[in-house]
Amino acid sequence: MILMGGDKSLRLLIQTAIDSNIKKNIGLIPIDSTNKSSECLQISKDIEEACEMICIGFSLNISLGAVQLDNGEIYYFHHSANVGLKAEIIHQTASLKSNKITHKGFHTINSLRKTLLERPKKFDVHYSDQTLVGTGLIIGNGEILDKSSDHKIKRLLSSGLHSCLLTDNNKLPVAEFLLRDQLGDHSKMKQVELFESEEIQIHKPNIPISVDGEYVGNTPAKFWRLSNAYPIITKDYKSELLEKY
Repeated sequence: MILMGGDKSLRLLIQTAIDSNIKKNIGLIPIDSTNKSSECLQISKDIEEACEMICIGFSLNISLGAVQLDNGEIYYFHHSANVGLKAEIIHQTASLKSNKITHKGFHTINSLRKTLLERPKKFDVHYSDQTLVGTGLIIGNGEILDKSSDHKIKRLLSSGLHSCLLTDNNKLPVAEFLLRDQLGDHSKMKQVELFESEEIQIHKPNIPISVDGEYVGNTPAKFWRLSNAYPIITKDYKSELLEKY
């Protein structure tokens, strides 16, 4: 299967394929503005180079994150999921667009409104071995924060869910959290907790959830990880790198 699109299109194709019991290689041609997983796989944004990789590349089974809602529906994500703060902004922005009101700055406007006028709801986050309280949760399909020396492919191959939890709902930490979300680095915030866990559960109802930038529903929910879940065509990575993960 060949897909021209970005993260949302890739998530939708993987979701449809798994729901239909189809497991065929996906050749990805990144053409959207958000292509985090294609960057991890080192797939070029140049159409000719991406097509060449599809023709001569190798099949690599990437891991996926999964979330099950209270109604039994399961959604898969290849990069990351959000609960609370960021997911609510995504949901609000999508609602405005669905009403045929469109503008590039809606996401920014909703972020500012959330920061200045509203306090995010707090909710319990149940990890495998402890429980914390927070307002904004990022769950990565693998590692969230990369060291400069790391291969980004590790994000799609490592064995656990990596999470970043904002434990404050005051204006300044919320504003900093949203800013650092754009930069991809929350590690220097004292109000943030970083964890790796095999499973994450949230029991409090009506907290928004998004996967790979798309709102899918509300909590209660359970998150877990599927190793070697779906084949993507990419470059030939060194065997020693793949053996480690």
